[in-house]
Amino acid sequence: MRRTILTVATLSAVVAFTSGCGVLKRGPHYYEIGLEVTGKAGKITFSVPPNSPDEKAQPPTEVAGPTVPWKEVRVTVGGEVKLQVTPTDGPVTCRILIEKKQVAKKEGPPGTELTCTATASSRQRS
Repeated sequence: MRRTILTVATLSAVVAFTSGCGVLKRGPHYYEIGLEVTGKAGKITFSVPPNSPDEKAQPPTEVAGPTVPWKEVRVTVGGEVKLQVTPTDGPVTCRILIEKKQVAKKEGPPGTELTCTATASSRQRS
């Protein structure tokens, strides 16, 4: 009887520590965010979540007169990702990739600002 109680107690402890039921604190999830622009872009503005949960959100970053095709890759914690493009002489395409999977894509004519948005969350995790 004593052996049975000890076995049950040991198995219960193992299950509690490995089940993710909140006994052990898990760290934040990090995501690889890819931003891409092709076409004739005059200005690119983007914002991504901070690099760690302790950092505050940064103001949007502006890239004036970018060389296209343009690509930026960041590793961040979860949150909203926004990519705005102002086309110049021709059509433009913006794409957002999270964990190397395309989650947003838009194409637009010259002169019309284009905005791609996505949210990095645990749903993108495989």
